[in-house]
Amino acid sequence: MGGGVRNGVGMRPDALVRFDPETETFQSWAIPSGVGIIRNVWVTRDGNLLIHQSSTNRVGLVTIKPTL
Repeated sequence: MGGGVRNGVGMRPDALVRFDPETETFQSWAIPSGVGIIRNVWVTRDGNLLIHQSSTNRVGLVTIKPTL
C-alpha cells in the first residue's frame, strides 16, 4: 500500500484520506463515529487499516477495496 494515509483534519464527517503517488489519485473513507482524532494507524496482514481514535477511545477497521 504505497502513498500516504492521513486523517482529514477539519472535515465533517471525519475522513481518512489516502494519496497514491503512482496513479496520482486520492481515496477517502468516512469515519462514522463522528468527532475523533486518529492517533494510531496499523496496516493489517491483508492490507486493511486498524485505526485508533483517541477522543472516543475506539478502534476501527477500514477495509481497503482494490482499485480498478
